Amino acid sequence: HCVVEGVTSSPPADPADGNCWIVGAGATGEWQGPAGRIACRQAGAWLMVDPVDGMRVHDRAAGRQAVYRNGWQRAAAVPLPTGGAVADAEARAAIA
Repeated sequence: HCVVEGVTSSPPADPADGNCWIVGAGATGEWQGPAGRIACRQAGAWLMVDPVDGMRVHDRAAGRQAVYRNGWQRAAAVPLPTGGAVADAEARAAIA
């Protein structure tokens, strides 16, 4: 699956070929246009990809998957466990 560096509204100053981002709202410069597209650096130019329903990417900045379903959606973070008489710090650290 595709890996994106994160979500941003403006092209990075010095992107490496092969790096991709999800275009945020209010995009500027070479990324002007609809939000939600994927901007990939390819051979020194921007390749804009329109996502389709079911497309999945790994968002490196957020550290989680995003799925396109009429917009990018991410699962909510798993909450830390609560309750119990004895706190198991090792288990809680593993879950976090």
